[in-house]
Amino acid sequence: RLVVIGAPAEVTAQHYRGRVTPGAVMATLSAFECRYDLPIHWAMTPEAAALQVESWVWWYSREVVKSANALLSGLPVPQPPLEAITSAPKQLSA
Repeated sequence: RLVVIGAPAEVTAQHYRGRVTPGAVMATLSAFECRYDLPIHWAMTPEAAALQVESWVWWYSREVVKSANALLSGLPVPQPPLEAITSAPKQLSA
């Protein structure tokens, strides 16, 4: 996952440092998303980005702990459905 701090509107208005055109920035992000199966998440502030990353880490860790507990107890390890792994994360509300 790639977290971009800002909004797509800020890119299209070229509110960033650099001489790269807004179209090139958006096309590059779209290409990364498609080519590398890399979800793009937009966060308005560094704090919102940090909270989202913390949430992803917490949920990932929870799944690892569940699998480890299942292994230790001799149960079959649960496998999440494919759509749960590849679905886009929910965005934080402002």
